[in-house]
Amino acid sequence: MEVRYLALALVFLSGCTTALKTPEIAVQPAEITPENKVYIEPQPVVEKAPTKKTKLKAKNASQNTPQNHNYVGMQGFLTRPPMFADSNQEKSFQRCLPIEITGLYQSGKTISIHAKQNGQTFSIVGINRKAFTLTEQNKVLLLEQYFAKELILSSVGRKIASEQERVCAGQTWKSMQREQFQFVIGDPEYRQQTQFAGSEYDVWTYGSVRQSNLRYYYFLSDRLVSWTK
Repeated sequence: MEVRYLALALVFLSGCTTALKTPEIAVQPAEITPENKVYIEPQPVVEKAPTKKTKLKAKNASQNTPQNHNYVGMQGFLTRPPMFADSNQEKSFQRCLPIEITGLYQSGKTISIHAKQNGQTFSIVGINRKAFTLTEQNKVLLLEQYFAKELILSSVGRKIASEQERVCAGQTWKSMQREQFQFVIGDPEYRQQTQFAGSEYDVWTYGSVRQSNLRYYYFLSDRLVSWTK
């Protein structure tokens, strides 16, 4: 009897345990529908602003041909020795003949002025041992300083006429006038006054210590009296 009740109790408990279990549900992966897709809108490409260095290059490139044409067509003389892009042009250039400026150009830091003389074209890059530079207003100050419409040289007397020929040929000699010397050699790097034997001399210095080519010229009463090389 007790064994039968015990068996019935076991059957009852077994049924309760089965009823309490949670049925397993298979989870299916969610289906991706068009509504679930994510759309990423492409962003516009933003170009980087050019650096300051790039802007400077663009500015320099625009200056390769300066727009100032005030010098073109000018006719006259250079009152100081010119510098040429080609040193061979110096041999055929005649200081006492007028030139006509036909153009002004810039390549990097080099300014060149093109001029015609007796049917020849010359490329001049400086005057008085100094290279041309261009201001912000497209002006070449050296050209304005040493360009003259007329060449003023004395022309009275046979001796003066002979001196003119020597000046135009680029020659120097003792007792030549200071203005003639400046026309042939150019202005000095240094200039000073010195006293010697009761006279005051005007001493002009050319060259440089670094290149060991200093030259001294002594003037008395505006005439060349001595020099050292």
